[in-house]
Amino acid sequence: MGGFATDDGNNTASAFPFTSGGGQHTQQQGGAYIAEFGANNNLLWATKLANESNVNFLHPTSINDISEDGNGNLVAVGTANHDDLANPGDFIPFGGGPVTNVIGYEAFVIRFSAGRALLWSRYFGGYGDDLPNSIVGLSNGDFYITGTTNSDDEVFPTTAVGNASDLNINDLTYNGGFSDIFAAKFLNNGTLNWCRYYGGPGWDAQGVIWDTENELLQGWTGTGNCAYADAAGTLYLTGFIENGFQPIVGNEDCPYFHDKINEGGETDGNFNTDGEDVWVAVVSPSLVTQFSSYWGGSNLGENFDEGNTIVTGKNLFTNKEFLLFGGWTNSIDIASQSKPIPLCHESDGPYFITNLIDGGPSDAFISKIYLDECLIVATNEAASKYLSISPNPTDHFIRIILPQPAIGIEIYNNTGQNLSGETALLSSGDSDALLDIAKLAPGWYLLNVTLKDGSRIAASFIKI
Repeated sequence: MGGFATDDGNNTASAFPFTSGGGQHTQQQGGAYIAEFGANNNLLWATKLANESNVNFLHPTSINDISEDGNGNLVAVGTANHDDLANPGDFIPFGGGPVTNVIGYEAFVIRFSAGRALLWSRYFGGYGDDLPNSIVGLSNGDFYITGTTNSDDEVFPTTAVGNASDLNINDLTYNGGFSDIFAAKFLNNGTLNWCRYYGGPGWDAQGVIWDTENELLQGWTGTGNCAYADAAGTLYLTGFIENGFQPIVGNEDCPYFHDKINEGGETDGNFNTDGEDVWVAVVSPSLVTQFSSYWGGSNLGENFDEGNTIVTGKNLFTNKEFLLFGGWTNSIDIASQSKPIPLCHESDGPYFITNLIDGGPSDAFISKIYLDECLIVATNEAASKYLSISPNPTDHFIRIILPQPAIGIEIYNNTGQNLSGETALLSSGDSDALLDIAKLAPGWYLLNVTLKDGSRIAASFIKI
């Protein structure tokens, strides 16, 4: 867990519970903090990260999300407030020195080892407000961060992978409006591998609020985790978006795909297209946006549909993957005047509710959709733009076609375990490699390739 604490750790009843060991920073005033508990709720490790003599208690420097990678390393993301860190004596262990470049609200990323020693840390953002919402560690040590920014592309660290002009992979230009959503991928050594905008001319965001001075503020309640990644490295995103958002992509035959705001854009004069809809997106391990859709209804006035949390699962009977996401809505069902968020399976028990309860201002919602028929391409097809495997399935060898020479090839099973030691690289050239996988047990595997330029691409295969 993480957040913000103001007590000083001076052994009083209200003191912050510092622990011994690596990665300890015992600042005396204010500070973002991280704490780790064991299976029996016993405190394993805790630390503060800042000494803030000018604390902005309404919007302090704070940890926003925490994740672990496949090696047990801890990664955390948070927001530093320039009001908190304006004085020369203020300190936060990013790059090992004092803060000098915080403008507005600046994102930061910090990584601890499995033993919780500080490995590295860095700032992330531009000249505007940069508010990370989620961080997701992957089995190979890489990780994603996502959030909201109104920093334009002059300084914000957009980084392309593959075709820089393909909006399904890269959007390197700020889209205007109040804010854009951003998604970024870091390699396990802290190198920024990919960073893009998602947005349009309106207000597009993940888990933020704003104040009367039109500043973006990280919401500290009800914001959830707007990103999730599965064992293969597929990234799932939610948030809220307005008209003109890009990219909007998906299989047009999918019943869950809506290419316009407010229930597929049914604007016959009675339905209001002002306001915002939930955003749902799927990004393949090769960073191709396979699905990006509006999900919402409408109201007589301005409607608000916001997604705050997302996760995936699998139907044990059909083996089909599904997506669960939730948030809040004020869309309401009034005949010929406004529509609720998309509804289905109305007979699924007493907890299915078709409208706002008692006409209240807003309600929570939860949605479950199946993905098979929605993605514009399957994960392997998206990855094959850069990486292909043959034969697949296979019982002995795989030939890997590459866009450039590989400097590393790793194999992971469906639980995220690295099984590269059970394979043998027989040859590797400028455009292909041959791998012996005979020792692997039958099953599904993820092939993760690090290319000469430091980028990573992935595809799956089946061993028979």
